[in-house]
Amino acid sequence: MEDFSLEWTNPGKPVYKERVWSIYRGGEGDELAWKSIETVGSSKKIIVLEEIPTTKLELPRIEESIETTIETSKLHEPGRFQVMALLQAVRYYLVYGDLDRAKSFGLNRAIFYAWAKYYGPSRKPLASLKTTRFYGRRLSRKEVVEWREVLGERVRVSRGGYYVMGGIEQRPDDFDRQVARRFIEAGIDFGEAWRAALDYVSKHPRTVLKNPQEFYKQVYEPVRDMFIERVLKKKRGRTAGLDKWFR
Repeated sequence: MEDFSLEWTNPGKPVYKERVWSIYRGGEGDELAWKSIETVGSSKKIIVLEEIPTTKLELPRIEESIETTIETSKLHEPGRFQVMALLQAVRYYLVYGDLDRAKSFGLNRAIFYAWAKYYGPSRKPLASLKTTRFYGRRLSRKEVVEWREVLGERVRVSRGGYYVMGGIEQRPDDFDRQVARRFIEAGIDFGEAWRAALDYVSKHPRTVLKNPQEFYKQVYEPVRDMFIERVLKKKRGRTAGLDKWFR
């Protein structure tokens, strides 16, 4: 790309190489993409959570800023897919305490349930769902993927320890772009959404968190279309009440 010359696009004498489009390395254009964003103008920040080394399970406190161009809007529901991904990630985090894999698991399960809802009992091949619209790294056939049982569900896991759906590995940064970003676009601070979800999910017993059917019915369904009202605002109300009491 750095050697590109506009003259190469001359229709009468184009410069090209056969099938060069098929030769690439994942993420090779990231640095140039960031440079272009910086060149275009100012941007807003997405705040995403980062794991803290700790001997006991605590709320993540360290924040990492990702520069990106994004327009926030008035407060509205982020969408069922994003609520599912967030609650599944929190579910995993509360049981295992691993934030990176929690993000991977959350996005993975959201994709799975979207596929299951779309195809139902027809059991069409997962590949027929256009999972490429979801962020993720497509694994090569040589990369090791194994099945594991996690929280009562059979899930494919890559050699790197992240979860895989349709041959695509869901990584923490994929969660940030596909889930955290959508909360911010809905006018919701993602750090606040994460803490509210932790507060909400932690009120359910471990038996529910480890049972996928019970988790879906008791944790996800009641708030899937009312996350703001039943999770976010309730958390805000409790916090405001405590602040008033301390004053």
